[in-house]
Amino acid sequence: MDLATGYDYGQFLFGSQGGKTDKGMEAKLHVSTALTAIAAPNKEAGNTDFECTDTNNCVKTGASAVCDTELTGYKLHFYDTTRNQLDTREFLNNAADQMCQKATTFMRWTNNNVDSPKNLQTNMNISIFNKKNDNLNVTNGVGLIGLAPDSEFFQYVESKTTWNDKEDTMQFSLSYSPNSGASKLMDTTNEDTWKQNQFIIKGKRNGGDITFESDLLKTGTNKDTWTVGFATFNLSDDSKNTGYTPADNTTQNVPLCLSSDYPYMMGLVDQASSAIVKNYFNKVCKDPSHPETCPESDASKDKVKKASIQLANKADKKADGYTKYDLTFETEDILYFNKDHFTPIVGQYIDKAELEMYGCDDSTQIVVGRPFLAKYEAVMTIHNKAGIKKTLAFIPNEGTSSIFLII
Repeated sequence: MDLATGYDYGQFLFGSQGGKTDKGMEAKLHVSTALTAIAAPNKEAGNTDFECTDTNNCVKTGASAVCDTELTGYKLHFYDTTRNQLDTREFLNNAADQMCQKATTFMRWTNNNVDSPKNLQTNMNISIFNKKNDNLNVTNGVGLIGLAPDSEFFQYVESKTTWNDKEDTMQFSLSYSPNSGASKLMDTTNEDTWKQNQFIIKGKRNGGDITFESDLLKTGTNKDTWTVGFATFNLSDDSKNTGYTPADNTTQNVPLCLSSDYPYMMGLVDQASSAIVKNYFNKVCKDPSHPETCPESDASKDKVKKASIQLANKADKKADGYTKYDLTFETEDILYFNKDHFTPIVGQYIDKAELEMYGCDDSTQIVVGRPFLAKYEAVMTIHNKAGIKKTLAFIPNEGTSSIFLII
């Protein structure tokens, strides 16, 4: 992990290392719901375990060229605790870094024997890069794997899985180390705090049934995103004490987007609503108009209550109304104090122009981000009934294992 930014990564396996049928080439990749591409560091980037050759069941399909725009433009967003503001770190930080080669290979879930690997080496599209990304404090090179709904990864799973009648769905889940308290949720510099971040293939982290899942919204944008409809953000305190009036999610299709790149717990696209919500949480300060001079020792946390997001499912109407699902934020997870500076990590304003870089649809009104994944596991399911479709569900992230394979 890059301790300055919280740039985390996991080990993925591709092709055949040294031509071995029972071992794949290793690549450290950072997971992002905003991306569609897979970019793996080659041996010239410091990754001695990855060399794209026919022997290793990896085939270069083009000459070295500038990487795709989403890779050259990708930045990790993090909270700079020194300056108390959002900051970014570029993935490929100069022209020499931004050269890629297109290639094809296949991905392994584990190091087990693969029959006829040569027949699989054109199954997955990837990019490989030869220059170590020195802008990140990571040795041996680190790449990216996109988890957008229409990503190369999910296209690989959909097209190369042998589906059958007994198993017509496949689950994938993304969650961060289960943590409580805004100070932990915003601290990306402590590796021990986040060493249990997990992307799980064919399974989920937490036990219990999924009681609520939503279809993804389809809109006019060119890219599928993890955006669902009929969401409402609520403050537990009465509206007369807050000035905030939530939308009715049974009549208004308010879109909510999951973004692993967004550094706050939850953000709002409506600027007026964001201002009301932040002013409400600023009431914990002696002087609510100056949260920048608000040490935790002087704060009155009992002046505010918890908040929540409620999702509705209009396709599943019961006799007593629409099926609904609540995602609650405790006050201790909302109120972030950094020295004398106070910031609520729920209700921050997101400019509409920023939605694309967070991997969200331009219709989005609510964004949930990295700290949210420490509280709620995101379960992404591929359904193979009557054609492929994807759904998104959230379940409390308590770390109780119900997993098949962890990457």
